Amino acid sequence: MLQALLDGPEFAVVVAVHTLAGRWRAGVDAEGASQALQVLCEHQSAHVRSAIVDLVRARRRAGAPLAELDGWLDGFLQAHTVLAAVTDRETLAAMEGGQGSGVIARLDMAFSLADAAPRSADRSQGLRTLRRDLPQQIAAVGRRWPDETMAWIEARSVAKHPETRAVIEAALERMRAQLAPSERARLSGALSASAKPPRDPSRIVQGTRRRGKR
Repeated sequence: MLQALLDGPEFAVVVAVHTLAGRWRAGVDAEGASQALQVLCEHQSAHVRSAIVDLVRARRRAGAPLAELDGWLDGFLQAHTVLAAVTDRETLAAMEGGQGSGVIARLDMAFSLADAAPRSADRSQGLRTLRRDLPQQIAAVGRRWPDETMAWIEARSVAKHPETRAVIEAALERMRAQLAPSERARLSGALSASAKPPRDPSRIVQGTRRRGKR
């Protein structure tokens, strides 16, 4: 029956998502249900992916441990699902103050996944989606736990991948209103200081870019 739903049209797959969520919640083959939901994070339907975000968010608000989501943080769309669920404003507000380190640890895992991605993955939907929403998710966590988030941003300013360095830059821009000018300048300076040095201008021959066969 469940497989028939998974093989059916979009509305049937959404029903399957809720069925799997019920199994996960009740502990009926919880590991299998979690694995199946992780696979469905890559479903082509935005409605299916949104349904999974909603159920993960509901589990967090019900007090489910963050650690149960660690297995989701090894895939781009799976990691995006976790962050979309745990960085929701109401979900963050409901968390206790001492949970900041746990949220930032999962944020760091997702950021590391994006930063370590090979160039061949740059055009994938999953990686583009993960990087697209990371700035607003970092900013949301920063509003809840500013000091811990600022320390994390400073530590992550050494990221080497241009696209993930851009994530940090965009996050700082989103946090402009909550940062003192001196603090933003310090963090921006740390990011600039770790940037890859530009090519030696003396070795650049003008007019030689894009000279491949057309």
